Amino acid sequence: MIQELTKEQEARFPEFIKKWTDICLSCEPVDLPRFTRGIEMAYAAAGLKPPGEIIVCDSHFSAALKAQSRKDYSVRNSVRNSVRNSVTYSVRNSVRNSVSNSVSGSVCNSVSDIVWRSVCDSVFNSVFNSVLNSVQNGVRDSAGSVRNSTWDSLYEMNFGSHEAAWLSLYSFMREVLGLKEETEPLLGFMEIAQSSGWYAMYDNCVIVQHRHSEIHRNSEGRLHCETGMAVKYRDGWGVWAIGGVTVDEQIVMKPETQTVEQIRLESNAEVKRIRIERFGWDRYLTGIDAKEVDSR
Repeated sequence: MIQELTKEQEARFPEFIKKWTDICLSCEPVDLPRFTRGIEMAYAAAGLKPPGEIIVCDSHFSAALKAQSRKDYSVRNSVRNSVRNSVTYSVRNSVRNSVSNSVSGSVCNSVSDIVWRSVCDSVFNSVFNSVLNSVQNGVRDSAGSVRNSTWDSLYEMNFGSHEAAWLSLYSFMREVLGLKEETEPLLGFMEIAQSSGWYAMYDNCVIVQHRHSEIHRNSEGRLHCETGMAVKYRDGWGVWAIGGVTVDEQIVMKPETQTVEQIRLESNAEVKRIRIERFGWDRYLTGIDAKEVDSR
């Protein structure tokens, strides 16, 4: 029974934070042999036959559209819940049974607070949330039946390299605490995270996307690029962001083309601030005919 972490074990926290942060930020294309191996392991862990086909796409949006377009003849039942939920539930129970009941909370919480939370805070929250919001907005802008079916496909997806945060916890427990048998069912997901972007699992095929091809962040680790997309994918889709705030292409690439009325009507306070900064405060104040009331 594991009762507490040793100083030597705690000293390895930074190693796992860096490893899984790098995984989350990777811009490499899909490593198809490694991804295939991971998928086969994940399906097997859930007691399912591996899929017969793997389809590679360039971005989240194109992957969702591919799933939607093949729904009637190749993609049948989503097995996302069967694979991920059943496997992770069994692993959590096994891990709990491998530490002393009286201290299991402190051991698990210590690893979670340092490793999991550090990966979350440093990259996962900003990158994943920005990408997810942009995909959702793109789906909302789609027309009618395409929007509805694509939305369904989006929520059948797992997040590949963007699942680095929670996997870092079990990776540490496996490699440092020696809980190899208990975490064995998660090896497939760890392989997948280190080899791909988002993916959707079905009973006879898997649709997987390449990881982002570019990520740009500022010194605080927030998504930021003033000359292009902050997150870019291989088909040209991506996320525009300034200082961690998701914006549109105009604000980044052609801020001078904004109108005073466009800025005035902006409902998001953070985006409005960035709009004005990019447009120019003097120009904006002149445009709204602002009057100085006190110079003290």
